[in-house]
Amino acid sequence: MVVVEKHDLPLLSALLIAQGGGAADPADRAGLGSLTADLMTKGTKTRSATEIARQIESLGGSISSDASFDGSSVTVTVKSDQAAPALAILADVARNPVFASEEIERARAQAIDGVQVAIKNPSQLAGLVAARAALGDTEYGHPLSGTPNSLKAITQADIRRAYAEAWHPDAARWCWSVT
Repeated sequence: MVVVEKHDLPLLSALLIAQGGGAADPADRAGLGSLTADLMTKGTKTRSATEIARQIESLGGSISSDASFDGSSVTVTVKSDQAAPALAILADVARNPVFASEEIERARAQAIDGVQVAIKNPSQLAGLVAARAALGDTEYGHPLSGTPNSLKAITQADIRRAYAEAWHPDAARWCWSVT
């Protein structure tokens, strides 16, 4: 690892973590947690996906969302003097995602493409098979990113339910890093 200290460029990274992740995926909906997390930055009640991206970019920062088996997160990184507007956007993304049909279909198509590419890679395919063989039908035995069939089965209602179960005040935690 290489670390370059830049005291003249203080950065803030804020990470909001929720409990719901891929381990909570129903057996026939593998990839639900991952798809839900991916969609959180794709539009809110007050901002479109494009507006979120433009506003964060205008602050000189970045925003992303992700899921693991044990949790989901939304992260924003900006210069520390832009913390207030960036955290307002982060809060909007975490509290008010809309999960619009067109964004779901776009994210689903991208996820299916990613899975199809992964299963053509021998090492990635071996990892999927090994996980299933070792972990079986447990909550950790399915592919985090889903399968083409499971991703096609996920509905907007499934996504809204997964979000509601994971992203509530007593299940979310803040992490900060200021340099």
